[in-house]
Amino acid sequence: MTPLEKTPLEDIFEIIDQTNAQDPRMTAPQGTAAVPTELLRGFRLSLVCEEFAPTADDLVKIAARAQTLESWQFEEADGTPPQENVAVIEGRKREHSAKRISQIMAANGYDEADCAIVRDLVLGKSEDETGRAQLLEDLNGLVFIQFHAVDLLKLYPAEQLAPILTDCLSGMSDEALYHAIDQMNDPVLIKTLQSIRQDISVEKKSIVYLD
Repeated sequence: MTPLEKTPLEDIFEIIDQTNAQDPRMTAPQGTAAVPTELLRGFRLSLVCEEFAPTADDLVKIAARAQTLESWQFEEADGTPPQENVAVIEGRKREHSAKRISQIMAANGYDEADCAIVRDLVLGKSEDETGRAQLLEDLNGLVFIQFHAVDLLKLYPAEQLAPILTDCLSGMSDEALYHAIDQMNDPVLIKTLQSIRQDISVEKKSIVYLD
């Protein structure tokens, strides 16, 4: 491969990004211009993956980037969710994103086995002998902590924050929670995350990517 040629992963990322750039919903991170919401989410998941588990294989990286691919199609024109059961809507989003990324991968040279792995990861049905599903869970938790937890401090007092975060982060591995604490600057969040780690980490398996 010459220096100008892209890797298969880069090709897939480009297609995912071009697709998610069509999201009509916009999010404006603090101090920056607004960008399509799902495009931003994909970027953030890839960012925390490179920070936390840079040796993760391409299949996890694809699943993370495409986890909510075209999910905006399940919103109403005004950006609000349809008036249906939330779990039903979330299930449809997962099924659609899983199907679309599987189609994209197949059209770009990935075999059925790899497509099935990514499809199951996005659907949340993956067997976790490899640690892939746990890592994807960790990446979602890390994105939540890094980009959204501080906003919760503006809405809730510290004593109410712990149960909210515990509910959101209960699926994370101990390594991921430690990483989140190590990267955090806010003293209230650090204390809260330390408490959560003590409460839930004993029940979680370590992930294999960090060996």
